[in-house]
Amino acid sequence: MLRHLPILNGTGTQQAATTRSSYIRLGVWVEAVTILWMIIEAGVAITVGVATHSVSLQGFGIDSLIELIVGGVLLWRLLVEQHGGQLERIERAEGGPHGSLASACLRWPPTSSARVR
Repeated sequence: MLRHLPILNGTGTQQAATTRSSYIRLGVWVEAVTILWMIIEAGVAITVGVATHSVSLQGFGIDSLIELIVGGVLLWRLLVEQHGGQLERIERAEGGPHGSLASACLRWPPTSSARVR
């Protein structure tokens, strides 16, 4: 069974580009809502964790902050693509922050294991 590939004909290319830009716009909106949610989640978890001296809630809040950084990188990448960035610029938007975040996670001190005896 043959399938019609819209990217091969002239009208399909325009339609595919329009569909891709609408998906990117939707992705930006979803990621912005996700970042807003993670800000609230991190704030509540850290505040309640400090107030109740709950290490698990504080850890959950710190995890939400890490997810917030990653969400910011994804939003940045989507915005670069939405504004018509070249492929090299999009790859640069992805590569730099991910490497920085990975090195920051590897350098994170293991404080919880030092306190438990």
